Amino acid sequence: MKSLHIGSLAVLLVLVAASESAKSESAIFGPQPTQYPVPAASTFIVSDFLQFLQTAVTCFNKLRIPEERFPLYLAGVFPNCPETQCFVRCLSANLHLYCDETGSDIDRHYLQYGLGQDYNCFRQKAEQCLAANTSPCNDPCEAAYKQELCFLDEFRKYVDSNLNSLIAAVAVEKTENNPLPPKVFSGQEFIRSLSICAKILRIPQSLRELYMQGVFPNDDKTRSLIRCVGIRNELYDDVNGPNITLLYSLFGGGFSETDFRQRANICMNANQPLSDAQDKNAQAYPAAALLSVCALASVVHVSEANIFSGKTFLKAQQDCVQFLGINPLRLAQYKKYVYPPDRDTMCLIRCIGISLDFWDDSQGFNVSMVEQEFSPLVDASFKKMLADSITSKLELLDPLDNCSRAFYAFRTFRAQLRQLLSVGSSTLSPNVSFEPLTAVQILNNIVDCAREVNLPK
Repeated sequence: MKSLHIGSLAVLLVLVAASESAKSESAIFGPQPTQYPVPAASTFIVSDFLQFLQTAVTCFNKLRIPEERFPLYLAGVFPNCPETQCFVRCLSANLHLYCDETGSDIDRHYLQYGLGQDYNCFRQKAEQCLAANTSPCNDPCEAAYKQELCFLDEFRKYVDSNLNSLIAAVAVEKTENNPLPPKVFSGQEFIRSLSICAKILRIPQSLRELYMQGVFPNDDKTRSLIRCVGIRNELYDDVNGPNITLLYSLFGGGFSETDFRQRANICMNANQPLSDAQDKNAQAYPAAALLSVCALASVVHVSEANIFSGKTFLKAQQDCVQFLGINPLRLAQYKKYVYPPDRDTMCLIRCIGISLDFWDDSQGFNVSMVEQEFSPLVDASFKKMLADSITSKLELLDPLDNCSRAFYAFRTFRAQLRQLLSVGSSTLSPNVSFEPLTAVQILNNIVDCAREVNLPK
């Protein structure tokens, strides 16, 4: 009996020893990863996002980096160049995440950029990356740049998360304090829209004269024209039809909204053509009388915006994509001002040019408008050089192909303007008229851009 107890005790001791050994090392899975405690926040003061932005702006201005780089840096795009390397070093050093003597501090990066992710995974990934990117280097900026790129993914997530929240908060504040002005639409704007759409659609002069008298025959060309005018002025779209609510807010004076809607429905039903339900132009036609009566009755003055301002150009671009039936998924590409030389894009540029008066099929590219919009940057010598360049380019093209002519004239204009502004040059020269940006100015620009592209709030 005693031997049985002794044997059982021996087996138990063996099991305990094996268990303790397995804790430190497994024959199957190898050494277990070391578990580090999450660093205490009390050892490091985490910068809030506004402090982070202010630090970034200070480094940006201190190093006199060209302004167009700032959006790239906020997007987490850091080209491998001396200016960017020194910006990364400056930002990380001033946030107390990096120093030249000890390099990048993993714990502090976790507290600043970690956003609650698993600390041990964060640390393991950082250690592996830093081991591969820490080597003797005579350039302190380059040394900091190599190490800090190990935290690039975390940097991007941190900025995206906080920037979206900040844009929403600032946008709400700005909207409350500076409400958007009411939409202005007038008889003059309606006549201008008729003229622009008539040019795009090559409407005969005989029909244009009828339109100016408020007469809109039920034919294919007129239906196309009405749809174009409605889309341009947000009074009609192919999904929802006429925007009765907007029409009432613009032209409903003297009527209750109920009466206005009843009159509008009677007017549109009386003009309902018997046509294919799939014909988008035919579906737009019932709004013809309603649009013409409302618009021609209005006599409010409208001031034209700068045609090369972001909102004006993007609005015309969006309208033309919809009107020409271009795949709406391409808008993302066009909003980045990327215009490949395919047929849809060429006709899009022609449509935008006619809409904004910088292109005419008979007169060509309006070089004088470029001088007006960019004066005093654009002078008479640049105007002549641009005109000569466009003429040389168009001489090589089919004189009847207006889409390609408008496209290549526009592309020549952009190329000449880029050259004038030295955009994309790999050689950076000091900016004599450099004025440091403030965090408030940058945030206001961010909010304005967010509004232009309709970012969700």
